[in-house]
Amino acid sequence: MKSADCLTVSPGEPLTDWQKLGLDLVARWQGRDVILAIDLTGSVNFNDEGRTRLGQIIRDSLKNNDSVYLVPFADNVQPIAERILIRGKKDIDAVLKAIPWQSSQSAKNTDIQRAEWHVYTRLARLNQCRLTANQAIKPQSVVWITDAPLSTAAGITSQQWIETPKNSPFRLANSPESLERQNWLNSLPINLRTQEITATNGNKYKLSVVDIAPTAQEFCTPAPGGQETCLINPYLLSQLWLPALVITLMGIGGIVASILGIRHWLRLNTAWTIEVLYDQDEDETQKYILKTSERINIGGEEYNKNTFSRAGEEIRCYLERRGNQLYLKPTRQAEIFYRGNQLTQEVKIDKNDLNLTYHHNNQDFDLKIQISKK
Repeated sequence: MKSADCLTVSPGEPLTDWQKLGLDLVARWQGRDVILAIDLTGSVNFNDEGRTRLGQIIRDSLKNNDSVYLVPFADNVQPIAERILIRGKKDIDAVLKAIPWQSSQSAKNTDIQRAEWHVYTRLARLNQCRLTANQAIKPQSVVWITDAPLSTAAGITSQQWIETPKNSPFRLANSPESLERQNWLNSLPINLRTQEITATNGNKYKLSVVDIAPTAQEFCTPAPGGQETCLINPYLLSQLWLPALVITLMGIGGIVASILGIRHWLRLNTAWTIEVLYDQDEDETQKYILKTSERINIGGEEYNKNTFSRAGEEIRCYLERRGNQLYLKPTRQAEIFYRGNQLTQEVKIDKNDLNLTYHHNNQDFDLKIQISKK
């Protein structure tokens, strides 16, 4: 949990709802900071239940890219060890191995407010350092294992917690340390949940989980030229402009795709009008309605649906609609000519008109076909 090259941070100005939302978006999929804060005094003696519950948290809730820090404490807080970055099972095992499962005989007089001051200040500094370096901040959590009360008011009394050392600055409500701790408790978006555990010797202690929503400290300062310089909004802009652009383009692409899809669906469900003009009787035009997957017979018996029977008793070819495409398909029952050549294989029709020629009773006949797709 190094914070070198990063200034000491203090609670900043309140954030707007939009800034909170932006910070939450920045922190998505970045992993978490997780502190395991464990009371080393004899009043916390891990029994089977305690081991099971803490093991549950470690095995089931830690995910890849989570950074885990161990913080043992009693009358003082031990130096925080290097983080364990979770990448797989071996890192989970490393966390389990590093936990002090046995209380320390020399540890006594838990200074719980000192531990809180130490933990919350360090967590706030971690995210503030990330903001300063223009890196993504993270959500944070603390797992407390202690029988001491958490989040008590500044100036803890012996009635609240008798173990607080007599010389602890946290016995004084107005000491700098007490005020700073209280400011962090008021400033950080903390959510506390607690599970009570009964030890083998009958003592009770608590496993408490504190979740801290992704946050950073805002400082707005007057600047020359009637301006104001702030931290959060420029940071959010630098972190979110590319995802926002991608989402916008995806949204526009989705709208365009929807419009094109609706247009295609409407075109598929629009019936076409096919007009067949027989050159021997130019005053008579036969009209047919052609829906998708339907076809018109050029030639054949008159009683058949969608049949132009004047081309002879044999079906010479089909006009077949597939989706929004029209095909001219020969049957080989009788000859028919398209563009001066006998039709021997399927042809895609790209225009809205075509001419066909066929021989019947030693005569040549022309058909003019008009296609209306509206």
